[in-house]
Amino acid sequence: MYYKHFSEYKIAVVSPCIAKKREYEATGLGDYNLGIKSIDKFLIDNNIDLNTYPDSNFDNPPAERAVLFSSPGGLTKTLERWIPGIECDTRQIEGVEIIYDYLADLPKIIDEGKAPLVIDCLSCKNGCNQGPATKVIGQSPDETEFWIKKRAKELKKLYLDENENNVEKSKKSIENIVSRYWYSDYFEREYVNRWENVTIKYPTKNEIEGIYQKMHKYKTEDILNCSACGYNSCEGMAIAIHNKLNRPENCHHYLKRQTDINLAEAENSKDKVEAVLQTSQDGFVEIDLEETIISANDSMKRILKKKDIVGKSLFDFIDDKYKTIITNEIEGRLKGKHSIYEMEFIQSDGNRICCLISASPMYDFKTHTLIGSFAMISDISKLKETEQKLRFANENLEQKVLDRTAKLNEALEELKQQREEILTQRDALSDSEQKINHILEMLPNSVFIINEHGVVTFWNKAIEKMTGVSSKSIIGKGEYEYAIPFYGEARPILIDLVRIDQTTLIEN
Repeated sequence: MYYKHFSEYKIAVVSPCIAKKREYEATGLGDYNLGIKSIDKFLIDNNIDLNTYPDSNFDNPPAERAVLFSSPGGLTKTLERWIPGIECDTRQIEGVEIIYDYLADLPKIIDEGKAPLVIDCLSCKNGCNQGPATKVIGQSPDETEFWIKKRAKELKKLYLDENENNVEKSKKSIENIVSRYWYSDYFEREYVNRWENVTIKYPTKNEIEGIYQKMHKYKTEDILNCSACGYNSCEGMAIAIHNKLNRPENCHHYLKRQTDINLAEAENSKDKVEAVLQTSQDGFVEIDLEETIISANDSMKRILKKKDIVGKSLFDFIDDKYKTIITNEIEGRLKGKHSIYEMEFIQSDGNRICCLISASPMYDFKTHTLIGSFAMISDISKLKETEQKLRFANENLEQKVLDRTAKLNEALEELKQQREEILTQRDALSDSEQKINHILEMLPNSVFIINEHGVVTFWNKAIEKMTGVSSKSIIGKGEYEYAIPFYGEARPILIDLVRIDQTTLIEN
């Protein structure tokens, strides 16, 4: 204890750091750790303004350049008084994110004879002056250190003034003050190993590798240690994820890689849709909010008998009779409605073709705003012709109809069922976000898809009806099982030619 006459008192130490409490407990030089922030709060709460009090020095002998102890490199600057040039043999280091790794390697560096003579070390990266119990956390270190350096300069001048401006006398005066309070074990301190209090679980090497996989880190060059996540290393982030303190989604590298994956998947899905639409026997068309055709498949061009329909107005292919219908339908699309209706298109040669239209709103998948509409268009002209022929036969050949009523009714019923099936299929296209699945599933043509390994990945309703084989029982099957419904045995068929390379195909 510096002041023996205070030995019976409790000592409160004004401190910039909450960790100082352990230091006082270990050395016995303090009982209460009073943070600067707490003092400031007390002054504000009690309406006390220190500016109303006269300036006054502390009761103890004033420090000189030792006021720099709390600044980065402050210990080194103090040692320079007695050991000139010591800065060249000192390691100045601040911040726990650097210090712990540094200290872990220090024994090896000492054994190799590469260690500095002095380690000037502070836990906070901007020194104690911006410790967690101060008011200036986040302030520019230049602002903080300006006032510390100003005070150091004033105290140096004070000691010089008191010692006739003689540097040696000033130095001797400081040595006498230090000697007055010095005792041999003053700088000794015992530290307690508190590792058992750490609840962080550290993953094994294999567990870290597994976490790296979740972060899309597969190669050495993926370990960027960029600190964008807030940790100083990818391993630190992996440890946080292991302890459920963070998620792979907060890794900059993960976000970039996942974005690339998502874009690739989206592009693949787009190609799949394009392939299905281009091979569909039904027409497919997209129009914008101005009723301009922005895309159309080959079947749609075949229906209109015109190749260059993109960029044309939909009104170019209908007469006045249907323009009002189209206008009303488009208004419904603006309200988010879908519908199924019949309409005649005018082909490039002037002929008319009756079609069944199943139309739905089209949205931008990113902004979810309406950008137009899309429709599946089926040629039902033959169906209409058949209906007209049956009606004509019914009106003009009444006697014959009476003889064949049963057969004709059966044919009519079948035609109605076919029409109802078409209507049902078009109704399934109500949700634009499920456009791909609806287009594939509701095609009236028999469609099945195999992958590059010959495994069935899609089997639509039409082919179920044709073969009597359900999609649930065939999807996932390979080894040519998809040929059995057609040929009675598992064998290569026409679709398998796409899996054979060109050279083999030509040779065989």
